[in-house]
Amino acid sequence: MLSYRAILKQAWRISWKNRFLWFFGFFASIISFTAEFKVIAQAFNQESGIKSLNNLQMFLSTGVFSKDAWANILGLFKTDPKSIIFLLVVLLIVLGLIAFFAWLSTSSQVGIIDAINRIIKGKKEKLNIKIGLKKGTKKFWPVFFMNLLISIIINVIYLLISFLLILVIIKNQSLSTVLYGVIFLVFIPISLFLSFMIKYAIAYIVIENKPFFQAIKHGWRLFVQNWLISIEMTIVLFFINIIAILLISIISFIGFFLLFGLALSSMLILSSGFLFWLILALGALFLLIVMILGGALLNTFQIASWTDLFIQLRNKGGESKLERMFQEN
Repeated sequence: MLSYRAILKQAWRISWKNRFLWFFGFFASIISFTAEFKVIAQAFNQESGIKSLNNLQMFLSTGVFSKDAWANILGLFKTDPKSIIFLLVVLLIVLGLIAFFAWLSTSSQVGIIDAINRIIKGKKEKLNIKIGLKKGTKKFWPVFFMNLLISIIINVIYLLISFLLILVIIKNQSLSTVLYGVIFLVFIPISLFLSFMIKYAIAYIVIENKPFFQAIKHGWRLFVQNWLISIEMTIVLFFINIIAILLISIISFIGFFLLFGLALSSMLILSSGFLFWLILALGALFLLIVMILGGALLNTFQIASWTDLFIQLRNKGGESKLERMFQEN
């Protein structure tokens, strides 16, 4: 019988005992394994979507892609080649950093899923960051494109809903309002379902070595067979996520304010400005470290939970809590 409690306990035990996974958890959070949380957050924060559309409009209005802009760049290259070369070097460095973090975050995502799978299955193999990144490099492209696909889908849906909201605000017509409501109610669940499918598809790529399109096919099939379990798991992790973030924030700020009080006391008693700023800097460093480690541990726990769920669904299947409740009655 599928037990969320057993899955969560095992995920916590794995995450806490194997602290090298926190490295993967931290960098995997850049692309995030929790796209469904983004969908929920964006669905109830349409103001940021309107701002995104305004920013996009302002960017396009600058004419950066126009013929005149490119002509000016070519002209500047002739008159001041050093400035253009400097800008190109800066651009290449920025692109290089983006490419590096894309590789690191994707490889970390693969590495953590692979390591958790091996730990759950009891394989007595040496596991470390180097081995995880090596595995991640092998599976980089299919997993990268999976993440890119779900990111594009979510953002397109998000911007579409925001655009319709602008029409509702401007025109204030009943038809626009109804259309916005229908789009909202239809596309938000669709984006959620697709995020589950991508999650399972990535697991198929990493754990079962499925190629890209077969992984999507199997991921969708597994989600359709276990859609209620997926939703229940998301709800459980959503509340755990909120509680964990609150605890991390409380611990961070309590530690920071204790150190701030110590710094203030040193200032009043010893009249030492240097000691005051030193302790304050240590407090800020403490706050940063707790937030980074807490976030890395939380993301590791979430990925471990989904990986364990995937393994159980593939091997044994299961029934949702809601289904079991109705069967008991």
